[in-house]
Amino acid sequence: PMPLEQITAPTLIVHGTADGDVPPEDAVYAVSRIAGSELCWVPGGVHVVSLSPDSYVAMNKILDFLVRNSPGVDSGSDPDSRQTIDRSLSENFPQPLVRFRLS
Repeated sequence: PMPLEQITAPTLIVHGTADGDVPPEDAVYAVSRIAGSELCWVPGGVHVVSLSPDSYVAMNKILDFLVRNSPGVDSGSDPDSRQTIDRSLSENFPQPLVRFRLS
């Protein structure tokens, strides 16, 4: 088994509810072993979550997670932090697989 307990970095586990490759129990197990980790279920999500109909659920959760866990970004005092990270992502990944809705 992997030493998941040794992970100390902020961790977000994204798992589709219709993933036919990795059982949902694996995501639950990982979250139970990684202190402070978060789990995002994507309704109807397949193994490649970005190809799922509700992929925006995951993309928004990932963006929120990055805002909350980015060094030097205080999302509480910087109302534009989410937009700053969104802009940075679009500049560094000009051909995104998924277009997501900002909530």
